Amino acid sequence: MLSPLFSRTGVFRLEPIIHSKVKELLHRIDQMTGKKVVNLYDAFRHVTADIIMEFGFGRSPSIPDQKGLGAKSWLIHALEGFGRNIWTMQERPIINRISGMIPLCIMQYFDNGFGPMARLMKYGETCLQEYEKGEYAKSHPIVFDSLPTLSYKLKVMEAVELLIAGSGTTASTLTSAMIHILKNKDIHARLVSALQKVQPNEEGNLALSDLERVDYLVACAKESLRFGLAVPGRLPRVVPDGLEQPFVVDGKVVPPGTIVSISAYTMHYSEELWGADARTFNPDRWLDSRSKNLEQYLCTFSKGARMCLGHKYVYSPSRGIGFLRRSF
Repeated sequence: MLSPLFSRTGVFRLEPIIHSKVKELLHRIDQMTGKKVVNLYDAFRHVTADIIMEFGFGRSPSIPDQKGLGAKSWLIHALEGFGRNIWTMQERPIINRISGMIPLCIMQYFDNGFGPMARLMKYGETCLQEYEKGEYAKSHPIVFDSLPTLSYKLKVMEAVELLIAGSGTTASTLTSAMIHILKNKDIHARLVSALQKVQPNEEGNLALSDLERVDYLVACAKESLRFGLAVPGRLPRVVPDGLEQPFVVDGKVVPPGTIVSISAYTMHYSEELWGADARTFNPDRWLDSRSKNLEQYLCTFSKGARMCLGHKYVYSPSRGIGFLRRSF
């Protein structure tokens, strides 16, 4: 149901939102220059969460001002609450059931990690109510548009899950990219030189279509996806029944019902696949003659029919890197 929203066309329809949020972040950072240290990871989490909420809920709380950019907003606390409590809810399901019995209007005031989570769910409910009343007039797609058959609760949960899955992972990748680009003077200089050749449009924005043609920027983005390991662990899948052909791995038939998985850490740091410099941040590996063959080993978004829907947004890190390096 959601696949059309994550197509390349869907990405371009979100371009004005991405421009607006990134420019807002740059403005906040510029205001803080010379005054205090900017935590880029938290800054990236704010901007990615804002963009995803515009896409998922139709509106967002907005990036904090320069006084609050260094602090964590209620939204970031909510996302961290999900991360901290997911194991509690999984290992102690009774807590999950009890919390589900408490109204969100009360639960949101709890101060145990579940409170911020409940506040986010309540925010989602409010957004959905406004959406169903026809109070939204958006030029970009909203997740609710593609979920007409789901129940009220499931619609909110779907939007929240997109926010949880996409905000921290994108922020982590962007942070890793900035660290390794700034650490290497040669990579930094080459990237700045490449970006200076891109001319902003009439609105002063760097168009995605132009950024896609900056080979070195795309190489830096792909290397960031490989090196950053936003989700380093295994993502399990179950071999389904009724396959037309047996599922074969390394010459061995894997029977239906078997749990299989792939580790991004193992794949992305394998010297057998990437060479002796597998643990080195090297964008040039994506520019040589063997780069097309390397794509098959990039499993940042997992693989197969159940891979992450966000893989079409592969150039989003390029936009963030490009704007920051062009502006500072």
